[in-house]
Formats: sequence, structure tokens, C-alpha cells
Amino acid sequence: MSDPDRVMGTAYEAARPPDHPFVSLPERITYLISPDGVIARAYDPSSATSLEEHSAQLLKDIEELS
Repeated sequence: MSDPDRVMGTAYEAARPPDHPFVSLPERITYLISPDGVIARAYDPSSATSLEEHSAQLLKDIEELS
């Protein structure tokens, strides 16, 4: 996705602050969005110890919310 005006990044709280050295790169966030378009959960992948842990938590939450 291209977001040069930072509209989507700001809406999803993924835009870095304007004074951040990597302002042009969005934060890495995973969102679990319900079928009606509501953000059910937000995950900071950097808080997981591994990609496998992050994926497992996401799959568990999808099952729980189904």
C-alpha cells in the first residue's frame, strides 16, 4: 500500500512521529479485523519472541473470535 500522505498510517496508528529518523517507514503492526470492519485486536510483532509465537497467537485469537 502506498500512503504518501500518511492518512492510513495515522488512522491505524502505524505512522511514526514526524521527527522520527525513519518517519517514512510505518510501524509494524498486525491487525485482526472483524468481517464488519472493526479492529478486534492489534498486535505489536516486535513484542513476540518469534514469528511462530506471533502467528500462533494470531491463529488462537481468530479461532476464539469465530
